[in-house]
Amino acid sequence: MKILKDPNFDDIFFSSIFELLKWFRQFGIFPLALSLFAIALIVVLRLTAGTGTKSASLPKMYNSVGIAVAHSPFDAKYLRAAVPASGAQWSSIVRQAQRIENPKQRIAFIHTFVISYIQYAEDIDVYGTRDYWATPAETLARRRGDCEDFAILELMLLKGSGIPAADIYLTVGADLVARRDHALLSVLIGNSMWALDQRASSPFLTTSMTDFRPILTLRGTQAWLHGYKIKSNR
Repeated sequence: MKILKDPNFDDIFFSSIFELLKWFRQFGIFPLALSLFAIALIVVLRLTAGTGTKSASLPKMYNSVGIAVAHSPFDAKYLRAAVPASGAQWSSIVRQAQRIENPKQRIAFIHTFVISYIQYAEDIDVYGTRDYWATPAETLARRRGDCEDFAILELMLLKGSGIPAADIYLTVGADLVARRDHALLSVLIGNSMWALDQRASSPFLTTSMTDFRPILTLRGTQAWLHGYKIKSNR
């Protein structure tokens, strides 16, 4: 993993790694903790100063700081899945959403449709594999999917309805209550970042979400790790 170095990268990133490891060990999310530790080791081995590469900054979300990375383990799955569907149903939902001028009401409309139409199900029960990122067409056809399937379906509906692609993010992390991995959509409207979580009946501000620890956020071909600023004794 190649890091696009930020001025405060060392403090933010390593604080992020060890803070998250502490949380994950406490809540028993061992596979995720080990994966994150592996990422940390790769970063330590590959860190180089002055890459000269510029990257878009990540708006503040979930009370964290975004650190740009060149690649993520989810890139291929995300790019394969994040494509628009087609057909009468898709076109109808998109047109209805486009008629809603208020962007907050528009994302709420799409969220309500998705959570009422799609039933939550694990990948192993739908696709026969432990981790599969479904396209919107696949999710709509089966009317079943897990958290990232909900998020990707909403993402593509929002883009189709006219919400700028630059304002829509897929965030993956850890659910501290359920003690498992989780994914949801993060949407910037004005100066506020809203979370679209398939477990919630309506969008809510990411600043109010305290039981979720973001690890990685994706937008198109861009990716960010999440860090947490802490006070330094130096």
